[in-house]
Amino acid sequence: MGGRRGQTSSRGAGRAPVVTIGNLAEFEGYSFAWFADAALRLTIGMVIQDLNAGNAISMLQNLHNHVTQSPAVKSRLANRPPFPLGPKDQSMTLQDALNVISTYISAQGHGMKTLSLPSALSIDFAEHVRIVGGPGRKKRDVFRASEEVIALACIGALLTFAYIVGGREEGITEYGYVMVRLHPQLAPLSGRVNSLVRRVTRRLAQANMGFLPILIGASAAVAVRAARLKVLKSIFKNPTSFEYLRLALSGQKVMAKGFDSIDITGLVKMIGLSGAAGSIVRLLMNCPAEGFNNYRGLVQNLANGLAMYHFYRQPIYLYGALRLLTSAEVQREGSQILKGNWNQVAQRLMNLSRLIT
Repeated sequence: MGGRRGQTSSRGAGRAPVVTIGNLAEFEGYSFAWFADAALRLTIGMVIQDLNAGNAISMLQNLHNHVTQSPAVKSRLANRPPFPLGPKDQSMTLQDALNVISTYISAQGHGMKTLSLPSALSIDFAEHVRIVGGPGRKKRDVFRASEEVIALACIGALLTFAYIVGGREEGITEYGYVMVRLHPQLAPLSGRVNSLVRRVTRRLAQANMGFLPILIGASAAVAVRAARLKVLKSIFKNPTSFEYLRLALSGQKVMAKGFDSIDITGLVKMIGLSGAAGSIVRLLMNCPAEGFNNYRGLVQNLANGLAMYHFYRQPIYLYGALRLLTSAEVQREGSQILKGNWNQVAQRLMNLSRLIT
C-alpha cells in the first residue's frame, strides 16, 4: 500500500508528522487510513474523505452508537485480535477502542494522547524513514498518531479481519483482511455486503485454495447480497473493487505480505446474471480444508474457469469445470458434504452454461 507522500500538510520539516482526525484524509493509501476508512464504511456508510475536524465528533458518535447498539457486532469482534503485534506494540481491544472514542467525544477532541503507530499500522513507512528519517531512526519515532486515529483503525481492522492461518511457511502466521469498496452512493450497504465476503474468504483461506477462488467467492458474495438488497443493477453500473490485505508475523517482526485492489464489477455482473451466484457461494463456503480432493478440485477448477472465461471469453474454460459436475466422484463427495442440497447446487451450477449461449 502506498500513501500520498507528496502532500506536506501537517508535516513540517524536522518534526515528526502527527496524524489526527483532522488530517486523516491526507494519508489516504496508508494501511492505517485503509483500516480507518473501513471502520467508517462498514458502520455508518461514510468515508474518510467525509471526515474533518468540524464533523468528527458527530461521525464518531454515530460509529460508537452503531457498534455498541449492535450485540451481534460486539460479540463477533470482542475476542478477535485486530492485527499482529510486534514486541513493543500495545494491544487495543474493541472495548479499548470504544473507550478512546468516548473520551474523544466527551472531551470535544481536546487533550488526546499522541502515540507511536503499532507495527501493523506503519508497514508502509519504511521508505519515508530511510529517506528523511536519518540514520538510526525507527518508524515509531518518525510517525505518530493521535489516539482516536489508532482506535478508529483498530475498529476497521476488527471489521475487515477474515482469518489467521499459519504453518504453511516456517514460522510465519498470516492475517487476512478484506473489504469491498462500493460506490460512495452505495457505501451505507457496505457492512451488509462485506460480512458475507469476509466469511467466504475465511473458509477458502483456511482451506488453502489460493487467490482465484477467493476472488470468485467475493464476487459471488457481492452478487448474492446485492440481489437480496435489491441493488444488483446499481452494482452493475458503478465500480466495485475487492481489496485484500495480508499481514505476516514472522518471529517478532510484522510485515506486509501483499495488498490487492481488483475491480470486480464485471465478475459480479457476470455471476449475478448467471443465476448461479448463491450456489457458487454455497459450494465455496463448504470447501473442506483437507480430504475430498474431487470436491476441492471442482472448487479450484470452477473458480479458475470463471475467472479465465471472464478475462478471455473462451468457452473451453467453463466447459472444463462444468464437465467435472458429471463426475461420479464429485457427485459422491458433493452429496457427502452438502447432503440434500447437492443436487440443487449442481443443477444451478450447470446454469453457468448460459453464459456461453
